[in-house]
Amino acid sequence: MIRALLFAAALALPAHAEGFTAERAVRAIPLDLPAPASDALEFRGAVTLSPPFPEFGGISGIVAEHGGAVTAVSDRGRWLRFRLVVEDRRLIGVEGAATAPILYRHGRPLPGEAGDAEGLARDPRTGRYFVSFEGWHRIQPYEEPGGGSEPFFLAEEWSGFARNNGIEALAMDGDGALWAIAEHGGAEAPIWVGGREGWARKSLPLDGPYLPTGADFGPDGRLYVTERAFSIVGGFRFRLRRFAFGGGAEPESVETLLQYGAETRIDNIEAISIWREGDETLLLIASDDNFLPLQANVLALFAVR
Repeated sequence: MIRALLFAAALALPAHAEGFTAERAVRAIPLDLPAPASDALEFRGAVTLSPPFPEFGGISGIVAEHGGAVTAVSDRGRWLRFRLVVEDRRLIGVEGAATAPILYRHGRPLPGEAGDAEGLARDPRTGRYFVSFEGWHRIQPYEEPGGGSEPFFLAEEWSGFARNNGIEALAMDGDGALWAIAEHGGAEAPIWVGGREGWARKSLPLDGPYLPTGADFGPDGRLYVTERAFSIVGGFRFRLRRFAFGGGAEPESVETLLQYGAETRIDNIEAISIWREGDETLLLIASDDNFLPLQANVLALFAVR
């Protein structure tokens, strides 16, 4: 059977700066998932990936683009890139995997424990990438993966975050404003909307044990948020919700699109990307294996109806 790259076999990954390893093949094991909780999504296949490098894993943020090119960041301060492979409109694997270190200003390596990358967003108008970090809480902009960072973004309140409760999810809306969502529990999670010129505040309503882990805006203008719950007894549980925001601080509507328990082996979903491909809107989610053998690198593909 002929293997095709997602949508266009001849399309290559976008140009990146030097510093990436040579590309390697990736072994993928199919993973079947239950039908989505909402008719808004159609399941298009899922895979568990075997890391081709010791540095491949810990996926915390992703950006997927036309032709199935994926750029990701890991919580050990690495860029990852690979291409989705689809057959008969179903995800069956990835290929062309490569990694590079995430750099600090002027191309220097990130100092100390400053490399815990959690969120990734891309401005489609300029091509710039934005990476949020925990531990030393900040957002760093990049002209291209593998290159040095420009001066980073901060909000005053972030200095009071606990080490592992920072800006977990990052998205960019149609007006070019960053939405930075903190991994905080309680009745709501805070959102900072803006960028270098300042931040407005919004909030994400929470219920139960779920906390936000990743976010992206769809072409419909709505915010899609991955949420995770974990317990020693119940393992990882995952939920995807969609929010419509108006001019106020609270969303005007909320929908649950996916809800999976530990029995599905969906693992620790932390990243999401949505993009247009021809006349379709596609949605990709990815798990963070924390570089632990008992966890997994999972990718799952959906079409948004």
